[in-house]
Amino acid sequence: MLSLLLAVCVAPLNFPGEFDGPVCTPTAQEEACRCSECITWDAVANASRYEITRRTVSTGFEIHAGTVEASRWTDDDGVEHGYLPTQWCFAKDASFPRDDVLYEYRVRACNSTGCSDEWSNPVRYRAAPYACFDNGREVQCYPGDPVVRP
Repeated sequence: MLSLLLAVCVAPLNFPGEFDGPVCTPTAQEEACRCSECITWDAVANASRYEITRRTVSTGFEIHAGTVEASRWTDDDGVEHGYLPTQWCFAKDASFPRDDVLYEYRVRACNSTGCSDEWSNPVRYRAAPYACFDNGREVQCYPGDPVVRP
């Protein structure tokens, strides 16, 4: 039983951007627990959302993993505000990644007229989650289980 839990990272790791960690090299990206559970990217002018895709390296199978949407709110003075994050965490993947499988994630910018044809350079991630989410709620991770259950 202990061997099943070894691949699960015990805590969040550093990554460039908001976390001020070191840049994660391509070699380190292929090892579990060496890089962050999150990716960051540069903001794109006029973007209102970002789409994230995931490709399984061993099979080439690709899916839409998630979307980062802008948050909008109006303050007490009636002034409208907005914020579009440039960070996304693998634990929020629409179909949760399988433990110890190597994936590539890419990001592209979108707005009301459509999405860019250009995707970011891939970021690799060997799945070893320390946090799992189901419908926006954190739940227990089950190593090796592709389905997150509460």
